[in-house]
Amino acid sequence: MQLLPKVGGSVPNYDFVKTLKLPVVTTGIGYPGGNAHAPDENIRIDLYLKGAKHISRIIHAFGQT
Repeated sequence: MQLLPKVGGSVPNYDFVKTLKLPVVTTGIGYPGGNAHAPDENIRIDLYLKGAKHISRIIHAFGQT
């Protein structure tokens, strides 16, 4: 697994971490050729489905704790 620092986006991570003192974990489903935020931004369907399964496993794991 590769962990990358959060960049860009419009989610309220700062409020959760600094104000509410809660940890934040984010995950993405992009790929290098996806041209994020460009006019020709795209996502591969196979990666979208893998990402959905990955996120569901994370949510399930949180439910087990």
